[in-house]
Amino acid sequence: MDPVRGAGFPRIESIRLDVDSSDYEYRLIDERDGVVERGTFQLSAGGGPPTSAVFQPDDGLRRPVLFDIVGDTMRIDLAAPGGPAPVSLAASPVYRTTR
Repeated sequence: MDPVRGAGFPRIESIRLDVDSSDYEYRLIDERDGVVERGTFQLSAGGGPPTSAVFQPDDGLRRPVLFDIVGDTMRIDLAAPGGPAPVSLAASPVYRTTR
């Protein structure tokens, strides 16, 4: 795992905070199931894939994010906290949803 960029977290969890809202909570989970970072983000309608967002940790600098979700697969690139937004998903890790 690259702790600066955030690539390669074994698990990323997110939950919608309210059914009528575009606000979500996220958690970045390490290989020992420990929460490395938690915070909130918003999704907005419009635009095409990939989608950009900003993860706002509970403590720390904002983290620009670029992601694409197709079916149960998500590709995501998390910028370094406070860093510039990612521009491509070419080398991004792939995550699969579980229920």
